[in-house]
Amino acid sequence: MAEQPKKPVGGSYGSFLADKRAEIKASLPEGSKITEVSKKAGELFKALGVAEKKKYDDAYAKASADYKEAFAKFTADGGVKKGKKMKKIAKLKPSADQPKAPAGGAYGQFLKNQREEIKKSLPANHKITDVTKKASEIWKKIGEADMAKWSKMYEKAKVDYAEAIEKFKADGGVVIRAGKSAGSKGEVDECDDKADEDSPKKSTKKSPKKSPPTKSEKKDAGDVVKPSPKAKAAGKRKAIKADEKGMELGEPTLKQARNLGFESQLVNLSKRSDVMSSGKTPEDLLKALESSGGLVNKARAALLGA
Repeated sequence: MAEQPKKPVGGSYGSFLADKRAEIKASLPEGSKITEVSKKAGELFKALGVAEKKKYDDAYAKASADYKEAFAKFTADGGVKKGKKMKKIAKLKPSADQPKAPAGGAYGQFLKNQREEIKKSLPANHKITDVTKKASEIWKKIGEADMAKWSKMYEKAKVDYAEAIEKFKADGGVVIRAGKSAGSKGEVDECDDKADEDSPKKSTKKSPKKSPPTKSEKKDAGDVVKPSPKAKAAGKRKAIKADEKGMELGEPTLKQARNLGFESQLVNLSKRSDVMSSGKTPEDLLKALESSGGLVNKARAALLGA
């Protein structure tokens, strides 16, 4: 039985570190600690330009797509995923007519459109892994014009998917997120906004009992009104919830962050209450992330002068 494929980790930085680890180790004094390698790698990654970082973004996307295909073959051949044992629970599966989201970025579009052509160029008895291996070789040699073509195709595929999923929901379809279990919160997007119209309503009739004095009445009477622990907790939750919304991030800035591999970091940073109140713009946040190599806390410190 073949070994279980290893899932790529670390995003674009992980791809960079895997590519440059041996070179960085050779550049350091003999006997250097392993932490010196990652420290030096972090410095070099921060100094990369946009084009160089995109190279590692694409490398990670390709590695993820290769892993998915290799893992599918592994399980099809009878392989069993190793790891933490999980309780068996019912899984919800998307219907056959539910639109499928595009995956794998620009490389995913390239592989999807060129798969059959690549298959024809291989021997008749080729393995499924030979296809992705050959695709990887071609992808490494691809020019900027073709790279832009596949990137544009991926952006269009995302727009088309968004439109298709809205039509699917408008036609009464229920969107099921792949891999969610039955009963999991948030796995189904209900399309009927009137689901609760016929449910029994709570009576709004007031009790004949005399209500206790309100806070304003107590205040008028000269009593000192202190907020209850519940009220304090509710106020704290409300403040946290407001912070969770984050500042408004324009699509151009989000797209630039996505290309750099910093989209999730930008969203995370934009939700920090002190950053929101600092008066900094989304562009300022992205520049700080670029300087910190995607490290959110370091970018936050730079923005706030801490």
